[in-house]
Amino acid sequence: LFPRKSKEKEDLVMKAKGHIHKLNVMNKGYNKRAEISRKNAKIALKRGEKDRAKSYLVQYKSYQAKVDRSNNIRLKIERQIQAIEEGMLISQTGDVMGGIRDELEYIATKASPTKVAEIAEDSEAYVAEIEEAAEILAGDPEIDLAIDVTEELNQLETNQEN
Repeated sequence: LFPRKSKEKEDLVMKAKGHIHKLNVMNKGYNKRAEISRKNAKIALKRGEKDRAKSYLVQYKSYQAKVDRSNNIRLKIERQIQAIEEGMLISQTGDVMGGIRDELEYIATKASPTKVAEIAEDSEAYVAEIEEAAEILAGDPEIDLAIDVTEELNQLETNQEN
């Protein structure tokens, strides 16, 4: 009654639609018979055969009742098919939205404000370390090479004043 697999649901819907088709075919037959009975009732009345006309009208009403009953059954089946199809769509939408939520949760975990702040802080620390290392590598050639240029610098300054 409550198939779990999507394939079984599709088969059930297909069977129901096939049954609706059968009901439609039956209705066509009942409608034809009803109309024939009604025409026969008119003919019988023209001939003055009132009892026969009544009999044909009873047949007509009987066929009309079968058409009505068949239509009611068809409507119930169609309503249930629509409910199944809508339910499947809602279920699929729920699955899609669940997947989206899970992906958003994963992204939010990866890009949480705390993690981003930690990454930014760590990055700044690494930049500072790299700059410090560059300063050490570049150094001061005067100190590194033990060259004293103070006397030459004073001499250049004196020459510029002149």
